[in-house]
Amino acid sequence: MRTLAAEGPRGLLRGAGASALRDAPYAGIYMSAYQSFKRLGNSFSPEQHAIVNSVAAASAAGVAGIVTHPFDVLKVCIVEQSVRNVRN
Repeated sequence: MRTLAAEGPRGLLRGAGASALRDAPYAGIYMSAYQSFKRLGNSFSPEQHAIVNSVAAASAAGVAGIVTHPFDVLKVCIVEQSVRNVRN
C-alpha cells in the first residue's frame, strides 16, 4: 500500500519489464535445453524415463538460470531502488 500511495499505480509495475526480460528468455532456453538433454539421455538409457527426465529438467533449469541471471540481478536492483524510494 505504501508503494501505491508514494508512487501511484506506476510504482506497482516497477520491475515488470525486467521480469519479462528475464522470464521470456528463461522459458525459451529452458525448453530448448530440456529437449536437448532429454534426447541425449534417452540415447544412452531409453528405459530410464523418470531419471532421464529429472536430470534433463534439473540441467535445463541450471543452464537457463545461469544465462538469465544478469536479468534477474537487474530486476532485483530495480525493485530494491523502488523500495528505497518509498522508505525515503
